[in-house]
Amino acid sequence: MERQLAEKPDLVSRARQSELIRAGIEARFVPDAFRFYDRVLSDMDRRLNSSPWLASDQYSLADTSLLPYVLRLQDLELSWLWEDSRASIGRWLDRCKSRQNYSGIAEYLDPKYLELMATTGREARGKLSAILTG
Repeated sequence: MERQLAEKPDLVSRARQSELIRAGIEARFVPDAFRFYDRVLSDMDRRLNSSPWLASDQYSLADTSLLPYVLRLQDLELSWLWEDSRASIGRWLDRCKSRQNYSGIAEYLDPKYLELMATTGREARGKLSAILTG
């Protein structure tokens, strides 16, 4: 891990990654990053309430670009961010998963990774929820 960090040419990125490894959810930049995710989800919801896809009536690069981030949130069991108040995101995610090109993602997923992500997300939920309400 130390070798991988040392190989990062961007010193800011290296420092952030190092802090995240050491402090986890307690890293000082996590609250701002999580609030940013929440704003992105709000923007997505507004758009998806008037269109089936993010940039037009057809799947586009916008959908492709945001899909991995939403999937990571789902892997972390953070779908509570959209399940009740932003249902359009869940419907969008279902449409994305039903596309043929999603098989490239689905076939790559490691059950051990998913289990670790789910556990981590469940443990963090209270703190993350407090970030948004605090």
